Amino acid sequence: MRGKESTPLNRSSPHISSRDKSKNDQETIAAISTPFGESGIGIVRVSGLLAESICRKIFKSKREHSRFGSHFFHYGEIVDPEGGSAIDEVLLVMMKAPKSYTREDVAEIHCHGGYLIVQKIL
Repeated sequence: MRGKESTPLNRSSPHISSRDKSKNDQETIAAISTPFGESGIGIVRVSGLLAESICRKIFKSKREHSRFGSHFFHYGEIVDPEGGSAIDEVLLVMMKAPKSYTREDVAEIHCHGGYLIVQKIL
């Protein structure tokens, strides 16, 4: 069961380009992974076939030549895909299939805690 903290993302989502839409109809989901309330760190997890593609659209690295290596933390910003404005300074870790807990592509966005920031990133 999905609550308000979880958002299903599919290939018809407006921020997913048509070249990312494959015949495989596997669902990609995004959810807040940390408990509700005040905290120092918040985590948003994106899991599924389109996890890396989605993160490439919203994550801007602070390094000039950054590649999305699996199981490495990447320092940068999450930006609004429509306006381009920065939402928060984050650490992002990509865990590429099959070397993740769910055996699918998983991205974790580690941001500043509190409900407002994690909800905006979601």
